Parts: sequence; structure tokens; C-alpha cells
Amino acid sequence: MILISGHYELVSNLKFQSVLIPGKQKRFTDLYEHVLVNTTVFFLLSNSKEFPNVEKILLKNILQTNPWPALLAMDVWCVLAR
Repeated sequence: MILISGHYELVSNLKFQSVLIPGKQKRFTDLYEHVLVNTTVFFLLSNSKEFPNVEKILLKNILQTNPWPALLAMDVWCVLAR
């Protein structure tokens, strides 16, 4: 199951510095984008044998009643599909 902080943390003004690109200004992201990017990268690094488990984890989270993990799982799935 994908664990994500509660509603308050996700809508608060927490900011994280994103990866620096030479010649570009510093960019800051909110907690949701930070978690989304790192979760997606983790899943993208899985091999073909592990991917059925990734799909099961995402589907299980999409079908639950808590909106934040469901939204995160849907967003991860969209990025993976691209």
C-alpha cells in the first residue's frame, strides 16, 4: 500500500528543492509533487518481473476510499503509461 501523509500536510506550504539543472533557477515543489516524482521513479526502476506487483499495488490504492492515496496511484499510473 502506498503510504502518504494526511490532508493537512499535503495542502500545507511545505516546499522541497527540486533537482538542480545547470543554468536554471532553483525550483521548489510541494509535498504532493515530491512524493509523486519519487514514487514514480521508484516504480520506473522496477524490472519486468516486478511490474505485475506494481500494477496490483496501484490498483489496490486506486480502489480504496481514502482520496489522497487513490489520487497518487492514479497520477503514478498516468506517468508510467506515458
